[in-house]
This record gives sequence, structure tokens and C-alpha cells, in this order.
Amino acid sequence: MTACTWMATARRLGCDPAHVKSSAGVTLPILHAQAGTGYPDREAYPCFYQKVAYGLAIKGLAIEAPTLPVFIDVDKQMEPNVRNHETAVPLHAVVTARSLTPGKSYALYRYTGFNSFPKSDFEHGYEHKVPFVADAETWMYPDPVPFLSSNATYYIVAEA
Repeated sequence: MTACTWMATARRLGCDPAHVKSSAGVTLPILHAQAGTGYPDREAYPCFYQKVAYGLAIKGLAIEAPTLPVFIDVDKQMEPNVRNHETAVPLHAVVTARSLTPGKSYALYRYTGFNSFPKSDFEHGYEHKVPFVADAETWMYPDPVPFLSSNATYYIVAEA
């Protein structure tokens, strides 16, 4: 099941309201779509109730090549609401790659834009590439190039 966006739209699309508890124990309003109401039939898919802000942790991208776990931390905890025509702000990320093998060569790739990253050949379409040799199981990189809070930015680490 997937989440729908707006209550009014939900009824038109045949969604049923439900509530789920987050890991913090907070009850969140979620709408579940019935089959056949996905993209491109709606303007956004999957989507969320617009009056609640969500932070998402995604476990992996839809790619067909081996990658390593990557985590990012940005320098601002509050972002402008671009849906309400607030101006996007630049964000600086600290990228952490984990599960590395010391002595092996890797590359950090940065892609900007929805579906900008390739499924397997990471040497195409990247915005920035940072080659490195791991000296421990974890590697941190403060990205000197900011990205806008309204953009979709992806980081991928793979063996070089």
C-alpha cells in the first residue's frame, strides 16, 4: 500500500484513512491508496498528507550495481516550505560511507535531480565525483558544494 496526499483527493481516489504510530510513538494520519491509483494517475506518488512534515530514510536506491551504505547530515534542521513559495536555501552535507574495507579504492558520486542516477554505470551523469582510498571502515566527507533544499540530491559510494 502507498500513502496519498490530501484528504479531499483521497476520497476521490478511493483512499481509506488510517493512523499509524511512528517509532517515537506519535500517531500520524496516513491515507492508503487502493490499487490503480498510483503514478501517473496522480500528480505525486507516493505522497504524504501535506500538513505533516516527514523525514524519510530510504534503504537503498533502485540500482543494479553493488554500493555501500551512505548517510548524510545537513547543516540546517529547518528548511523553508517551498510549497508556500518560500525561497529554497543552500544546504551543506557531511556524507558518511560505512562498511568499507581499509585499503580499497572507492568513489563517492553525487547526482542532482529526480532519477538522475544510473542503474549501474555510475561514471555517467554525476555532478561530482570524489575518489578515495578507505583507511577505516567509515569515511566522512564534508561536501564543499551546497545544494538547494528544493532539489533531490543523491550520494552513492561504490568500489572504484
